[in-house]
Formats: sequence, C-alpha cells, structure tokens
Amino acid sequence: MHRFFKILAAGLVLVLVILAIWYIWVPKKSEAPLAPTPPPVTSVEPPNFTRTGALVRNSPGLRPDTWYLLYEAAGQPALSTELLFNSQSECIFAGNVTLPCDVTKLAAGMRVYLEGFEQNELVAVRKLEAENMASSSASAR
Repeated sequence: MHRFFKILAAGLVLVLVILAIWYIWVPKKSEAPLAPTPPPVTSVEPPNFTRTGALVRNSPGLRPDTWYLLYEAAGQPALSTELLFNSQSECIFAGNVTLPCDVTKLAAGMRVYLEGFEQNELVAVRKLEAENMASSSASAR
C-alpha cells in the first residue's frame, strides 16, 4: 500500500511539471503576435506600389482576418501582400468615394486597382478602386 502512494505521488508530480512547462511555453491567444508597424501614408508622396489584383482574406498561410492583395508580376508566380487600412485610405465603389475606407464593403475575390505605400512587405492603402467600377468611373471622366 505504501508503494502505491509513492507511485501515485510521483505521477501527480510529473503531471504538474508537464502542466507548468506547457503553461510557460505555449502562447496564449491573447498573446498573438502584433501586426507590424504600418508604413507612413502621406498625400504628398507618390505611391510606390500600384497593382491590379484580387482581394483575399483568411486564406491558408496568411494572417487570419487580414486583407491581402493577390497579384501577378512578370515571370513570377502569384504574389500576395498584406494590406493596411487607416484613416487616410480611400475606397471607391461604383464611383462613390469613402474616406476612410469602409472595409465592410470589401469581398474576397473582388478585383481592385490599388495604390499605396509598400514597406516591410506591407502596403498602407492610399486608394482602392473596385475594378468593375473603375472602367465605368474612368469612362465618366
């Protein structure tokens, strides 16, 4: 009987040690990595990133709940870049400009023309225009 309690105590100590190690090294959901610092957006500088592509969100291998632009470049496979929207981001849907951009109107797969500032693999959006609306607003000019 005495041997039984020793084995039981050793098992409990082992479980407590494993739980302590797990608690220390396993990241918590609230400790998710912070988004990188966005590049500055200024209306004076010309954008250094202009592309036409498709919007994607919650795709495998990309940060969850984050918008990306999926686009092509000559001689390269499909590329993606993370998009950052702020108070200076302008969106155009059917000729209607929203400032700041109303990201609730964005949809995965939407074709867009985008201008922004690329830095550290991020693009701070200055202007996003829905492509199917772009041709109609361009012809109205």
